[in-house]
Amino acid sequence: MVDLGGWSTGAVEYDSQVVKTVGLISLAFLALWMFRSKRPSANFSLEELTTTNTGLSNVPSSSARANLDKLANEVLEPLRERFGPIIISSGYRSPATNAAVGGVSDSAHLSGSAIDAFAEDGTSAATMAAWLYDSSLPLNQVLIYWNKGHLHIARDTGGTPYRRDFKETFDGGKTWNAWKPGGRRIT
Repeated sequence: MVDLGGWSTGAVEYDSQVVKTVGLISLAFLALWMFRSKRPSANFSLEELTTTNTGLSNVPSSSARANLDKLANEVLEPLRERFGPIIISSGYRSPATNAAVGGVSDSAHLSGSAIDAFAEDGTSAATMAAWLYDSSLPLNQVLIYWNKGHLHIARDTGGTPYRRDFKETFDGGKTWNAWKPGGRRIT
C-alpha cells in the first residue's frame, strides 16, 4: 500500500514510472490541443490556414505555426479589414502536401509564410494587389494568377527593407511578368 497521509490506495499499488508516463502523455495531448485550437488571429482559424484537399497530414511545425500567426495578424487581418472576408484556397503545406499539389521546392507555403486567396465578395485580384502594392505591409511576394483569379501572398520574414516582389502570370505560373497597379507591366 501507498501512504497518502491518512488516505489509502487500498490494495492497488501504482508504478511511479507508469504514472509519470501517463502524465507526460496527457500533457503532450493538452499541448497539442492548445496548439491546434488557438486561433492565429481574430478572423482566421488554423484550419483555414492549413486546409488541403489532398487527404495528407498537414500539421505545421511550431516555427511554421508562428509564421502563420504573423501572416494572419500582419497581412491577412489588414487585407480583410479593407476588403471583407478572404477565402484561403491554400495556406501552410507540409512537404508531402506541397509535392502533391505541384508546389515549388522552395515554396513559402512550406514555412507557413504564404497563402493563396481571393475575396469572398468578388473583389478582383488586381484590386487587392494594387492595395497591397500601396501598403506598407511586410510583403515578400504578391503573385496574381489571372487564370485562377487568386493572389499568392507571402509575408516577408527577412526584415526591412521588404522584398515586395509583385508579378503576374496568365498561364498558371509557367511564365511571369513584373506587375504594377494600373496594368502597367515592367519590362
